[in-house]
Amino acid sequence: MKTFKRFVARAADDAPPPKRLQRAEADDAQVSDAAFAHLEAALVRDIADYLRMLGWHVVVFSTYKRMPASVAGWPDIVAFMRDCVLLVECKVGRCALRPSQVAFRERISPHCGQHVRYIVARTIDDVMRAVESMMYPHE
Repeated sequence: MKTFKRFVARAADDAPPPKRLQRAEADDAQVSDAAFAHLEAALVRDIADYLRMLGWHVVVFSTYKRMPASVAGWPDIVAFMRDCVLLVECKVGRCALRPSQVAFRERISPHCGQHVRYIVARTIDDVMRAVESMMYPHE
């Protein structure tokens, strides 16, 4: 219930964004790599919680362990609901995709469409827009 209240409050127009998202928008030069890792992990958790609240089956891949070369660039979150698949790469601030992530995006792009999406999410709003366009395409 606590998670639901947090997202309802966040969705309200007059609710200020969480402090960790405010910090995410800070200048990259002022924030250390450790702080970015912490902010990105928090963003991954928030997005996963939001998608689970909506009923998606969510799989979070650890960003701290080295992945085999065959899956290098794999997104941070893969979520499934009915016939939809959402692949989410989380980035904080102005961080760019790594070369392996760019290569993965290029490999997966031809297979994306209405029911399969790959997005780079810098805030939870990016995920909200993607979910809305997938679930309600003509509204």
